[in-house]
Amino acid sequence: ELLYEVETVLLADPTLFLRIEGHTDSAGSDELNQRLSEQRVAAVISQFDSKVRSRLIGQGFGEKRPLPSMPSTDPYNRRVEMIRVDPSAATQ
Repeated sequence: ELLYEVETVLLADPTLFLRIEGHTDSAGSDELNQRLSEQRVAAVISQFDSKVRSRLIGQGFGEKRPLPSMPSTDPYNRRVEMIRVDPSAATQ
């Protein structure tokens, strides 16, 4: 499973920090989509061992960042992305 593999890398490298971003399609209200994207982030972060959660920075974007090649209504915009970030980002 992908999350297990990511967790293994995080456990092996204590200098690694990730930003977990949640996204939605444009179906529904802005408020609903923002909440859904934040719930996606929380669901992913909750799957990680508590030893690495402090190095995960969660952010929900709602429908604000659709995939460039997809219409904003496309279900593929319902996604979570993991991005490596500088450790200083954790304190901002």
